[in-house]
Amino acid sequence: MAASAAAAAAAAADLAALEETATTAATQETNFTPALTNIEEDKYEAQLQGKVERIRSLFAEFNPPELEPFRSQPKHYRMRTEFRVWHEKNDPDGLYYVMFEKGKIGEQRQVRVDQFPVASELVNQLMEVVMREARASPTLRTKLFQVTFHTTLSGEGMVTLIYHRKLDAKWQEEARRLQAVLATAPAAAAAPHVIGRSRGQKVVLGKDEVQECLEVDGQQLKYIQVEGSFSQPNAGICRSMLSWARSVTAPAADAAVGQAQSGAAHAEAKAPAPLSGGEALATGDGEAPLEPSRVPSVAPSRDLLELYCGNGNFTAAVAHNFRQVVATEVSKPSVAAAKRNFELNGVTNVFVARMSSEDFTEAWKEGRKMTRLQGLDLAGCDFQTLLVDPPRAGLDDQTRQLLRQFQNVVYISCNPDTLHRDLTAVRDLFQIKRFALFDQFPYTHHVECGVYLERKPGVSGASNNSIAAAALAAQAAARASDAAAAEVIVGAVEGQVSRGLKDTERAGQAVSGPPAATLVKGGGAQPAAAAGGGGGEGAAAAGGGGGGEGATHTGEASATDGTALEEGVATAPATAAELDGGRGVKRKLSAE
Repeated sequence: MAASAAAAAAAAADLAALEETATTAATQETNFTPALTNIEEDKYEAQLQGKVERIRSLFAEFNPPELEPFRSQPKHYRMRTEFRVWHEKNDPDGLYYVMFEKGKIGEQRQVRVDQFPVASELVNQLMEVVMREARASPTLRTKLFQVTFHTTLSGEGMVTLIYHRKLDAKWQEEARRLQAVLATAPAAAAAPHVIGRSRGQKVVLGKDEVQECLEVDGQQLKYIQVEGSFSQPNAGICRSMLSWARSVTAPAADAAVGQAQSGAAHAEAKAPAPLSGGEALATGDGEAPLEPSRVPSVAPSRDLLELYCGNGNFTAAVAHNFRQVVATEVSKPSVAAAKRNFELNGVTNVFVARMSSEDFTEAWKEGRKMTRLQGLDLAGCDFQTLLVDPPRAGLDDQTRQLLRQFQNVVYISCNPDTLHRDLTAVRDLFQIKRFALFDQFPYTHHVECGVYLERKPGVSGASNNSIAAAALAAQAAARASDAAAAEVIVGAVEGQVSRGLKDTERAGQAVSGPPAATLVKGGGAQPAAAAGGGGGEGAAAAGGGGGGEGATHTGEASATDGTALEEGVATAPATAAELDGGRGVKRKLSAE
């Protein structure tokens, strides 16, 4: 136990060092906006160019193909965000949103936020209404600690108010009045949902979810996004990511067409103005024309394994490129949302299991029977492609070994430095066939990458089917009464797997797995190091973020006891959530 804890601490320290180095280097190379309250749109292209050059330089040793950069809309690109609420003593008007940013010598500086130009227009409108009404209402204002905003491209909205006190009938009355005023926001398609949280309490007026609709390659993809669970904050860039993932995983003929189109679209990317060409493909602003949706001209015959699937964001988009998809996710709310999203989008070829990537790997290689895999014909799966979208910590040792069992890997990364580390570990087997940069967080040094790996010619690994068949045989033996026979077969499984998968101590599990949250006295579920409202794109700021993107993530609670809504109101115990589908290294309210 002590050794595991020490290994986890060492892994956390290594990640912190990587991020510190990356932050310092990026800051020296490009001047980013320290706080996102006053952005300079005219500097966006130069900042993006700086990111492109950094990524090209960082991965040059892998001899990748030309980088495919996807630009963001320069303003109003964030669909969700959250802030701490600051109270001035003895001043009823002294109430405002704050975020925190780290100074040059590491000090925390408080920044007042009245408008947040990187957030959607609806978020900004809701921010103004909530603060105005809270200042005027002692019931809404008293011990209000944090406010979270979540919006969609279609104009749906959700506002969560977190308190350090119990919420009573008077609060519900005032919250209903607030909801009616929020409905008058010009960008609101309907009355936004209002959620109140305090320690051990959750009150829902309306719903605790919104439905996003993303147009990807001419198809309307619908996604349920649950309050407190992870979702991509930049909807425009999310569309680009989904389209790119579809292109690289398309069956052979379509993949060739997609790559040719991508190459043409990015032909000008080598010029001094690298991002001006290929606007239709390489823009995540929701305005570029899209290719019509098409059925793959080559019938899919292989299967996909997806780890860290979240609410099925990528799964729903790429499932039609495969015969079958097996997806894993640790967050119970995210798994429930994923199943609903598959139904919304008519996706019928996905088996989703609520389990960690480590557990799935163990079940696969050891043939261990698991209830959550019941109904899955593991021996019948022909996994040729693996899709991973890990937290900033990157892949754990066991999952890095798992990569070696596949012909193709799609790796979506929110941390280029851990991506570089993970690619180094498998460079003897794979070559990079497609390489993309997604500017998820403009005006910060953070960037997301997409890498499509293909096994090098003549390099082979252990057969997936042989491992799966051996695993199934071990399961059958384990069910039999003949313990000796089971022991023999399990030994055979271990012999098969040892060629490509070696047993490792999961040193990074405590880093890459879902962290624990603590309940702040008198308030909702908050992380132990709560410092300000949430996000994660900036280096260490602590407010106005929107959890899940940066080095630190917000601790968001969710009720999971199945309490039913009655007349639009649900009161349920707020529990420490399975936070953001296991994303993040540690969670604190940080703004970036």
